[in-house]
Amino acid sequence: MSENRRRLERRRVEISVLAHNGVDDEPLGKLVNIHEEGLMIMSEGPLQTESIYQLELVLDSAIDSQNTIPLVADCLWQSPASSDGSYWVGFKIVEVSNKSLEIISRLSQ
Repeated sequence: MSENRRRLERRRVEISVLAHNGVDDEPLGKLVNIHEEGLMIMSEGPLQTESIYQLELVLDSAIDSQNTIPLVADCLWQSPASSDGSYWVGFKIVEVSNKSLEIISRLSQ
């Protein structure tokens, strides 16, 4: 079994969540699925793999009065999604607060 293989099943989110670069607030893509250890987004262009990103997940409706989920994640892989230049991008979460983990758990129920 590959060392990069995820241990938890990612779950689709039922609300719209945008992923932004937490450093410059540039949009990176839309959250597709997530769990407490990783996530996948659909980006409109390629991202740098084997790079650490400060992400901010922006929720279209608040959970526990929180509209954003800040976290740090390692971009592990990407794959072209279609001919329009979009990409599936997979991340491993490397730093996240306990409060954000609670929101992630509720987001992916």
